[in-house]
Amino acid sequence: MRLNEICQLNVEDVRVVDDVHCFIVTTEVENGIADKKLKTANGERLIPVHPELTMAKSGYYSDTFSKFFANFLDKAKAKAPRTSFHSFRHNFRDALREARVDREIALALGGGGRRHG
Repeated sequence: MRLNEICQLNVEDVRVVDDVHCFIVTTEVENGIADKKLKTANGERLIPVHPELTMAKSGYYSDTFSKFFANFLDKAKAKAPRTSFHSFRHNFRDALREARVDREIALALGGGGRRHG
């Protein structure tokens, strides 16, 4: 997939077709703004998702990427205690709290309530 095709995916562009998870590359939009672009006129297509990007043996969809990201942090010399992919989410929430953003707005931006102190 081209970078722009990936970046413009919407939730509805990930579907199960014949028991296979697929990305639907299209200019059609069910919700939101119809601003998708394709490089060629016949660029619309169905792309099966590689099984390594689906559920791990543990039953979690995130395990494979989590291991990749931990390795990435290590190679980038950015590994630190309590640093993980979720650090982005926690840092964002901390910044909202420090900026004294209204709780309802923070929840809308960050999704859901915080479970840890």
